[in-house]
Amino acid sequence: LVSKMKAHIEKNKVFTDPNLKLGDLADYLHISTSRLSQIFRLYMHVNYYDFINAYRLKEFKRLVDEGMDKQYTITALSEQCGFKRSNFFSTFRKSFGMTPVEYLKKMRE
Repeated sequence: LVSKMKAHIEKNKVFTDPNLKLGDLADYLHISTSRLSQIFRLYMHVNYYDFINAYRLKEFKRLVDEGMDKQYTITALSEQCGFKRSNFFSTFRKSFGMTPVEYLKKMRE
């Protein structure tokens, strides 16, 4: 189930949908949300939001590597990756230990 879920997420980039819910992935896998939540907790040792946000952060970094930060604001890029503005900056800081602005500055050095 984990492999099937990851393949679906990566192939279809469903993480870019800011309204993606645990239930959406559970429906795709034909299992209950409680079962999927249990899989995240017991087998993947991560919660659903951290799992999806890791894909979103990876996509943000990919877009920056492609130079998209020169065409779009940080907020616009984060929204393209599926983040809602309210949680992007705190998620980024928590994961990388710096703000997105600091990250971009570091990348440009």
